[in-house]
Amino acid sequence: MRELPENKLHANVVKTWKLTGMLSSAILALFGIVPVLIIVIVVKISPLWLLIPVAVVVLLWLITVTWVPRFRYARYRYQVHDAYIDILEGIIFVKRTVIPLVRVQYTDSSQGPFLRAYKLAQVDINTAGGSITIPGLSLEDADLLRDKIAELAAIAKEEL
Repeated sequence: MRELPENKLHANVVKTWKLTGMLSSAILALFGIVPVLIIVIVVKISPLWLLIPVAVVVLLWLITVTWVPRFRYARYRYQVHDAYIDILEGIIFVKRTVIPLVRVQYTDSSQGPFLRAYKLAQVDINTAGGSITIPGLSLEDADLLRDKIAELAAIAKEEL
C-alpha cells in the first residue's frame, strides 16, 4: 500500500467549516422550527412539540460545528508527485483519490466569503471525469500548488 500523503490543510480551515456548519444549522432551524411553531400557534397544540425540531437542530449543530470540522481536518491529506496527485479525505468513509497528472485539464484557485475572511483559498483540479477540490490552503500555498500542478500536467502531456 502507498504511504499516506504528507501535506495537511491550513489550520484555519476548521474555522471556515465551523462557520459553514453554523450557517447550515441556522437554515435548518428556520425551515424546521418555524413551521412547527406556526402549527403550534394556529392549531393550538402543546408547545412541547417544539422540543423535537429544537433537539434535532441542536444535535445537528453539535455534529456539524464541533465534531465534523476537527475530524475532517485531522484526516485530510494531499501530496503532489511528479506523475500524480494523491488526496486522502473522509471521516467515516475514507476516500483516497489518485489523479494522474496527464489527466489534468486545468487548475484554478478560488475563495468564498468564509475562506476570504481567513485569507485562505481552495484549489480545484479539473479532469475530463470531473473535478476535485483541495480546500483551506493559505493564499501563497494555493497559488504555488495551482501553478505546480499545471506545470507538471503540461510536462506529463509533453512526454506522451
